[in-house]
Amino acid sequence: MKLSELRPRQQNREQQPHDREQLGVIRQATALPKPIDALYQGQPVRIVATGDVVGMSPSVQIVDEDGRLDWVSTEDVQITQRRFLPASNRAQFRQKTSRQSASQSRPQYQTT
Repeated sequence: MKLSELRPRQQNREQQPHDREQLGVIRQATALPKPIDALYQGQPVRIVATGDVVGMSPSVQIVDEDGRLDWVSTEDVQITQRRFLPASNRAQFRQKTSRQSASQSRPQYQTT
């Protein structure tokens, strides 16, 4: 079978109707060797696994500051760890964070 004969994975998911009983069922999951730092609804979380969840695929499993685990859509999560960002985004992220840390670390002197 040639790669050109295969349909994209996302198309297969959208064409399959889902029963209400199957929504939220985890079909496949892969644990990450190390958690990835991210933001979910503005709150810091760590991504601990990726997977296919019926009605929400692709998805990731996150753990919040209180230790609660939850499966969420990848569209709702923003990666904040630089090494997992694409090269073009990495440079922008580095500039933004270096400016913030430089302005926070500068001593404020009063002139009299």
